[in-house]
Amino acid sequence: MVIFVAGLVIGTVVFFAGGSKNGSGKALLSKKVRIILSLLIVAASTVISCIRQVPTGNTGVVVTFGRVEDYTLDSGIHMIAPWKSVVNMDNRTQIYTSELSCFSSDI
Repeated sequence: MVIFVAGLVIGTVVFFAGGSKNGSGKALLSKKVRIILSLLIVAASTVISCIRQVPTGNTGVVVTFGRVEDYTLDSGIHMIAPWKSVVNMDNRTQIYTSELSCFSSDI
C-alpha cells in the first residue's frame, strides 16, 4: 500500500513540477511528456504493489481492511489488489520437547 500511495504522489509531483518554467520561460517538460511520465510512474507503482510472495511452508491469509477473506494463498508469487495485505502463517511441523513427571497407577 505504501508503494502504491508513493507512486501516486510522485506521479502527481512529476506532472505538476514538470510544467514549471525555467529561466528562459519554457516549460521543463512538454505536457504530453509529463502525462506519459506520470502515467508510467503510477502504473509501475500499482503493478509493483500488487505482487506478494508467500514463502515455502507457509500459507498466505488475505486481509482486507482488517477483515479476513474466504480464501488463502499457497506458497509462491501472487497478484492481489494493492489495498489487501497478506499474513504468512507457518504450516511446518514444529517439534516441542519437554520433561514431565507424573504419578501412575503402577507406582
